[in-house]
Amino acid sequence: MTRITIVFFLVLTLVGNSLSQVLEVKIHNTTGLPDSLVYVAVVGEDLSGPPGKFVWLDLQTGIQVPMNVNQNTINGPSYGGDLGPGQNSKYANCFFKLSELNNGSFKLPPIQGCRIFITQEEQLYLYFFDQINVYGYAAPNKQNPNDPNNGILYEIIELTYNQYGFFGNTTRVDAYHRPIGMELIGNNGTYRQAVGEILPHKRIVERFLSYAPEAFQNCFNPIDSTIAQPSKIPDFQAGGAQEYYFKSYVDQIWTKYKTTNLTFITGDKGVWSGRVNNQNVLELTCIDGPQIFKNRIARISAPPNTQEVIEGKGVLNQPNGDTEVDLAIQAQICAAINRHAIDISSNHPGIQDWSIPSNYYKKEPANFYAGFWHQEGISKSNLSYGFAYDDVWEQSSSLHATQPEKLIIYFGDPASCLSLNRNNFLSPEKSNNYPIQNSEDSLFEYFDVLTYKTMGCPIQSTDQFHYISKKNYNEINLNADILIYPNPLMSELNTNISLNHQTTINLYIANLNGNLVKVLENSIAVEPGSMNRNYAIANLMNGAYYLIVEDSKTNKKYSKKFIKY
Repeated sequence: MTRITIVFFLVLTLVGNSLSQVLEVKIHNTTGLPDSLVYVAVVGEDLSGPPGKFVWLDLQTGIQVPMNVNQNTINGPSYGGDLGPGQNSKYANCFFKLSELNNGSFKLPPIQGCRIFITQEEQLYLYFFDQINVYGYAAPNKQNPNDPNNGILYEIIELTYNQYGFFGNTTRVDAYHRPIGMELIGNNGTYRQAVGEILPHKRIVERFLSYAPEAFQNCFNPIDSTIAQPSKIPDFQAGGAQEYYFKSYVDQIWTKYKTTNLTFITGDKGVWSGRVNNQNVLELTCIDGPQIFKNRIARISAPPNTQEVIEGKGVLNQPNGDTEVDLAIQAQICAAINRHAIDISSNHPGIQDWSIPSNYYKKEPANFYAGFWHQEGISKSNLSYGFAYDDVWEQSSSLHATQPEKLIIYFGDPASCLSLNRNNFLSPEKSNNYPIQNSEDSLFEYFDVLTYKTMGCPIQSTDQFHYISKKNYNEINLNADILIYPNPLMSELNTNISLNHQTTINLYIANLNGNLVKVLENSIAVEPGSMNRNYAIANLMNGAYYLIVEDSKTNKKYSKKFIKY
């Protein structure tokens, strides 16, 4: 087992929600098992810090209970003579059966560094330390062959819920056991987003085995039908066949950029450039961007090894003087190596842009375990937390609402060919109002014909469901992409807006509570493609805001967060 202390999100803002509110959480069990065989626990820190006091949540009363070693009263298994941290095979009594909750729901009070553990058939065996000499709790450890949680199928939701809103994600950083989805509703019904897998378990396994190169095939465990992050399996550990999987690529990067500059765009932290020095340290300087970053130097003290690349640890999570930029740029380099995005072939690579997902995972070596979760048809919107820094360039399955109202979690297959209700397919009438607002229906309960085909389900002429016309299907899948650069910014808002359809848009700025602050433009006619817009905002108070793009064609609002200082 692993002792962990979770430090989650740092959020810059001026205003927030009331801490007296609780968030309704609803868990849908789609495993095929009865609710009496699905277990749930919520652990984290209260808001007395950071760091806060470690607590667990009584899901029946909604009360946060301080963790204490005396709460280790559940008998757990012992493998290889390992009796656990307490040397008595006793573990925390913090899990509840889903059947013990009110219709699978509970109230979540404000909490940080939180994990919601959901298991099937058996609870997990967490251990609470005394919180005096040793703080936190021991969680499942995939690298310990004697861990009491080995063989238990579970999933995790990671979140912080505080005065600034809800910040949460599903995760594939350690492993995949079974599909999980998360949907967040908030901001008076104007925010409704979902993340997670969209295929049933059987199809996910089939797709992984057909996608993964040979080096990653052993990530799949046929005994319990799970898929592990490569760093968690013996092949990629010391002495394993893939111990040096990333070494050739890292060595080529360190060799090439001893004699030429590695220059790249980071987005809101500007453009960084530098070389590997005589001590084999990669030194990078901010040469353009926000004044708060310009001329600061970030360092990576040595070439990372394979484990450090996959897990974002060691030299890729190591302060070397200027902690803020060291860690920020190490995350950029870690993500670029995992995705095989750093140019090692061009004679004059110039300024590199690592923000384009279609360029990721195209060459070996790359973290193809992480890449799999971003393949078309696997995860909603191709977003997932496949490795520690998958949030670089916003590829992670993260959700945020300043005024969250309800969190819905789906544990188990989201759908199967046999269980799909064809009447849930979007009809033209429904598609005009997609996503459905003010409804308890979940976005995960609606599928289009393309999703059905992706799942490998046969469509026959006798099927009685509403087909979506190509026109309506295209309208449902209209999308927009917003880039703000630099970010943070001082007096001018420079934005590039890309849309894949013809429409009319309104642009305005809202604060983190969703309140209108400034109207920028109305009724801008746009064609498919990208456009640049610049606005003077020197009179805007310093703080965090959202640029809102209101699309008249889809009746959707797209947003991008920025910081003015």
